[in-house]
Amino acid sequence: MIYTERTYDKSNRPNRTKRRNMIEDLCTLGLKVLVALARDGGREKYIREIIRDAGISSSAIYRALAVLLDYDLIVFEEKYGRKFVRLTREGREVAEILLRADKILREVKQRRLKEVEKEEKRGKDF
Repeated sequence: MIYTERTYDKSNRPNRTKRRNMIEDLCTLGLKVLVALARDGGREKYIREIIRDAGISSSAIYRALAVLLDYDLIVFEEKYGRKFVRLTREGREVAEILLRADKILREVKQRRLKEVEKEEKRGKDF
C-alpha cells in the first residue's frame, strides 16, 4: 500500500508530497517483530517473548505493534490476564516472504564470501 504524505516547511506551507509505503511504516522494528512471531511455528507470543526474540527494546515494541495492528498483520488475545500477540493469515504470509528473502540473502552472501576466498587464494598462488 502506497500513500502520500504532505510535508510542511518552517513557515507551515506545503513543501512537497512524499511517497511512503508499508515497509517504510513498519521500519526495521516491525520487520523484526514479524519474523520473531513467525518463528517457533507461528504460535502466539507474550509481549516479553517478542521483545526477547526480536532483540528490541520494550519501549520500541509498542510502536511496531501499533503499525502491525493497523495493517491487520497481528491480533491481540487476552489469556490468563496477559496480552498475547498472534499473526493473522496476512501476517503469516508477509512473515514467510521475509523469512524467504532472508534465506536468499544469506545464501548470496555465503556464495560471495566463497568467491572472495577463491580470488584471494588465486592471488597468493601467483
